[in-house]
Amino acid sequence: MVPLIDKACELGVKRFCIDDGWAEQGVWQPLDENFGSGGLKKIIEYIIKKGMIPGLWFEFERTQYKVAEMVGAKDFILRRDGLDIAEHRPKLNFRCKEAVDYLLRAVDAVYKMGVRYIKNDHNNAEYVGTQTDAESPAEGLRQNEAAFYGFILKLNELYPYLVIENCGSGALRSDNGTLKHFSLQSTSDQEDYRLYPSIAVGSLALMPPEKA
Repeated sequence: MVPLIDKACELGVKRFCIDDGWAEQGVWQPLDENFGSGGLKKIIEYIIKKGMIPGLWFEFERTQYKVAEMVGAKDFILRRDGLDIAEHRPKLNFRCKEAVDYLLRAVDAVYKMGVRYIKNDHNNAEYVGTQTDAESPAEGLRQNEAAFYGFILKLNELYPYLVIENCGSGALRSDNGTLKHFSLQSTSDQEDYRLYPSIAVGSLALMPPEKA
C-alpha cells in the first residue's frame, strides 16, 4: 500500500480510502497481519503523515453468525418466515441495541486510529422485508431502515468530523431520504473512464452534483 499512498500524495489526492480487506466483513476488527509491522494503525498514520485524510470501507448492514453468537443477542440477524435473509451474507437488525452498540464500538476504534472517512457499502438487498420485531415484512423493512438511518445520525452526532459516503448496488438508496443523512453518494464502481460520462450525467437526475 505504501507505493499507492505515495503516488496518491504526489497526485494531490486529499482522501485515501482503504477498500475491503482491512477487516473481515461484518466483524470489523483490523486484520493487522495484512499490513506488515505496525498493522493497520501504522498505515493510517502514514496516510496522515502524507497530508491525506484516511478512510475505510464498511458494510454496516452485513454481519457474521459468529458475531451474533459472540454478542448473544436475540434477533441480532434479520429473518423472514423464520429463515435468515441472504443466508450467505446475514443482515443486521438495527432495532437490536446490542447490534448497534457493536457497530458503534467498531467505528470508535478506527476513529481513534485517525480514520475520518467511511465509505459505507450496501451490496445485498433485504427488500423482501422482515418479520423480525414486526407484524408484516413491509413494516419490518420500514422499521429497520428507519433504525439504520438513526444509526447514521448517531455517528454524525458522535463524530462531527467524520465524512460518510453512501454506496451500494449501483446507486441503490440514492433517494433524498437517504442522501440527507450522508455527506456523499457514490455514483458507480465503473473503472473505465470512457464509460463514465453517461453515468455522471445520469446521476444528476438522482442527486445534487456536490454530493456525487
